[in-house]
Amino acid sequence: MNDMHVMEHIGIEKGKPMSILAKELGITVGSLTIAINGLVKKGYVRRIRSEEDRRVVLVSLTGKGQGAYYHHQKFHENMLEALYRELSKEQIELLIKTLETIQGFMN
Repeated sequence: MNDMHVMEHIGIEKGKPMSILAKELGITVGSLTIAINGLVKKGYVRRIRSEEDRRVVLVSLTGKGQGAYYHHQKFHENMLEALYRELSKEQIELLIKTLETIQGFMN
């Protein structure tokens, strides 16, 4: 699992439960645990036990993780701006339709 992909799903919000995150990513909690362990070790993510239910583990981005998240988000924005500058309106519409088809396939 790509680290940035996991971080995108964690988002900037408060802590997100591991079980929900695994479901969103379409992976097992065990596989997510391996990915989260690496992100914790790199300093991008922190784990916190839920105050309401101590069995629930919440994950959130650290300051370093938020910086990487925003940097990646800016990369995507720059990429889209470059595409819009280079492509015609018809080409953009075709690209959007193609990407929607791919997204439907992936879902």
